[in-house]
Amino acid sequence: MGRACIKGHWLSRFGQVGEVHSLQFIKDDGHKRFLNGGQIAGGYFSIGANEGADALFIAEGFATGATLHQATGYPVAVAFNAGNLEPVAIAMRKQSPGLSVARLPCRASEISVRLA
Repeated sequence: MGRACIKGHWLSRFGQVGEVHSLQFIKDDGHKRFLNGGQIAGGYFSIGANEGADALFIAEGFATGATLHQATGYPVAVAFNAGNLEPVAIAMRKQSPGLSVARLPCRASEISVRLA
């Protein structure tokens, strides 16, 4: 399960290397909550495969990540909040050290692409 709608609430799972570490619940009014006691730091949701890719995007939100993947074909790790962008970047560099990594927050005014 990547994303699912259950009784009007969206659920997103995220973790590292296919493990579920937490869930994000999104209500109809847009209010987002994480699973109580779930691990958030460094957790992400993958869109696309890292194998064979030259670069990887790290997006703050799912919609941004899905759009980036659809437009570029590059894999994306969705961090789910701005405070998790750096921990996900660290995790992705450990997992795929040969990839260039670009972090992209949701607000266009905050976008500053850093390739490492």
